[in-house]
Amino acid sequence: MASTSAVPANHSLHDMMHDLMLKSDETEDDGISRELDLTEVGIIRKLRWHIDRIPILEKFRRSVDMAAMPTNREEYLRTKLHQAYPKLHATVLKNISAEGQKLVSPEKIKEIAEIFLQIAGGFHKKWFWTYDDRFNIRLTKFRNTPPTVSYPETFHLFPKLPSELRHMIWGFAVWTQDRFVDTYRLRRIKSAPCPALFLTCKEAKLHATKMYKRVRNGDLLYGKIMPASRKVRGPLISFENDIVMIGDWELWNSLGKPYPKEIVKLQAMGLPLRPIHKRIEKLSTWGFHRVLLERPHYVHPELLFYKNSRRHLTNFTKYGVRCDWGWTWTDNMEEVWTVDGVHNYIDDSVRKYIARVFPPVPGDDCICSLCERADLANGEPLLYQKPDPSDFEEHERIFETIDAGYYWGGNPMSMAQGLRLSNMQLL
Repeated sequence: MASTSAVPANHSLHDMMHDLMLKSDETEDDGISRELDLTEVGIIRKLRWHIDRIPILEKFRRSVDMAAMPTNREEYLRTKLHQAYPKLHATVLKNISAEGQKLVSPEKIKEIAEIFLQIAGGFHKKWFWTYDDRFNIRLTKFRNTPPTVSYPETFHLFPKLPSELRHMIWGFAVWTQDRFVDTYRLRRIKSAPCPALFLTCKEAKLHATKMYKRVRNGDLLYGKIMPASRKVRGPLISFENDIVMIGDWELWNSLGKPYPKEIVKLQAMGLPLRPIHKRIEKLSTWGFHRVLLERPHYVHPELLFYKNSRRHLTNFTKYGVRCDWGWTWTDNMEEVWTVDGVHNYIDDSVRKYIARVFPPVPGDDCICSLCERADLANGEPLLYQKPDPSDFEEHERIFETIDAGYYWGGNPMSMAQGLRLSNMQLL
């Protein structure tokens, strides 16, 4: 399992997005930056499975001089692609024509080849390859940046505003800091930068302090969580506003004795919980409102955002009960972010890319398994209509009424690993 990498303390979330997103704005051809239809997406996905032996990629790779690659890597690779394509033409026709018999136009085949090589090289504008879990590599779209409002750099009348209004503004500012808190499995805080508002002015610090808690020694399970004003050793966290990186959290990573099974058995027998169970329950009452996970990860992002999406994990048919004990810390979830690796098969490197996936930014597709399955249906009848990305109630209703394995054609291996898990693996 890949562990979550630390986020620079002096970077806001939007700084990270600016640094990590791949830039190819003015230089990419209009013809290959357009939306792909399902046939084209299907062909590119098929080509991916032959990526280690397909001659197109290998011939293109040999045309690239890694040592001479300039700072503007994307522009260099795009230029080399146009230079190398005449030599690749015969190989392109052989491979892509075999994958998509409907593509009879040489111009169309050339376009698909360019798109495929740009995605494989990690310099396409809209698509990239990434690991969804340890085993599944997925063709993924770059996400839109959450909308922001531009503010004037100075506002000299701010001190003259009513104190109530100033306090409201400072409260909103705590959220918009986009402050990262890195944790080890939600058990211990690994890093937590000083909140920016603590360095702004005395009034900002005074108000922001009320919205933070101090965790003694950074231990979320065994350390005391107290008001931030307390002068004790320990990092600060705002459970309502900070973006908490969950590391490789997986149902509290209980070894040997899966905690959900223990809880169900103890409750069925009328026995008290163990001390570790009580500590997890106490931490869960604080809740986390914004989280970030780095993929590949055992937990699919939708499991953190949609309560009914994890029904197959919380229904213990052996005991005839539903137990959400291990997930109660997500009850007030407002945002889920992911860090994905943008894979570059030209020089075998991976670049990090961060994005908000739930709720989807306006204009983005929903990445939940319901919507993904509907997109791949290609005319196949399903028991539900694809919900609107912003219709959260409809998502929950469908998740509640349809078995997680059914809408994947009874083949759970085709879904993400975090959705293949079942409570049978916890028994």
